[in-house]
Amino acid sequence: MAPVAKTKEIAQALHPKKITVKEAVASAMYHFHELFPMVGANVMLEEIEMSDDDKFWLVTLGYNSESVRRGPLDFSTPRAYKTFSIDSTSAKLKSVKIRSIA
Repeated sequence: MAPVAKTKEIAQALHPKKITVKEAVASAMYHFHELFPMVGANVMLEEIEMSDDDKFWLVTLGYNSESVRRGPLDFSTPRAYKTFSIDSTSAKLKSVKIRSIA
């Protein structure tokens, strides 16, 4: 194998290609619908960021939820949020957490 080709292989192994923002969101949406098929309507992307160590995309999805309690005079549709940690190289799901909005 030529030295240049070997160097390229080593570089790819040390710095694997990262998935795009769109791929991270698609993965989070897929996992949302697979894990919570009966939960919520109007699923929307709310936030996305890369973790400090660049290993995970943190994708927050919001959805309509009747389980969220509001005040007695609040007639708006309640929203709930979940944050999905998506591996930035493989698009695999690492975790799902409830995201509280203060």
